[in-house]
Amino acid sequence: MSFNYDFNGNVLMLPITGKGPGKTEIVKPKFSLEFNLEEYDKDGQKHLKVKGQKFHWEAELLKFNFENLFGGDKALSDNINKVMNENWQPVFEDVGSIKPKFSLSFNLEESDKKGQKYFKVIDQKFSWEPELLTLKFENLFGGDPALGENINKVINENWQVIFQDVGPSYSVALGQIFGAIANGFFGKVSVLELFGEE
Repeated sequence: MSFNYDFNGNVLMLPITGKGPGKTEIVKPKFSLEFNLEEYDKDGQKHLKVKGQKFHWEAELLKFNFENLFGGDKALSDNINKVMNENWQPVFEDVGSIKPKFSLSFNLEESDKKGQKYFKVIDQKFSWEPELLTLKFENLFGGDPALGENINKVINENWQVIFQDVGPSYSVALGQIFGAIANGFFGKVSVLELFGEE
């Protein structure tokens, strides 16, 4: 995963400053997302709403490479990258605690299959709210580095406006993806198996 960073703080109690490109390799990541659902009736239709969710991720290994630390001091930069890579678990515990803010709801209808009732997602709504969105566009203006850097800076300083523009499209697409996943699940697990009663 490549990104641009801007550090002015402490990592592993070490003071670090710098700004530039960085890379993180996440080796064998595992993600889990759990939902606590509650069934309710609205206008004669059964709905499920998410009462809570848990997001968890872990990795077998993280590898970091931050370029241009300490104003490009190669010796200091190499040492900090080495320390972070040798102590990736505490770094991961710090960044792994980041929790996304989102809401997901499904509009369901019941259907009968082989004498049992099943849910089917007929509509879904997904919304999300990032704390920060960082974008980097390469080769702008035919690769002019000065213009490209200035445009990227303006874009990232005004990320909220951009998110308001593109966020709804992503919300619809992600909602459709989650709806398809939910339909795969609800098509195999009956209402009786879900809730213990019909």
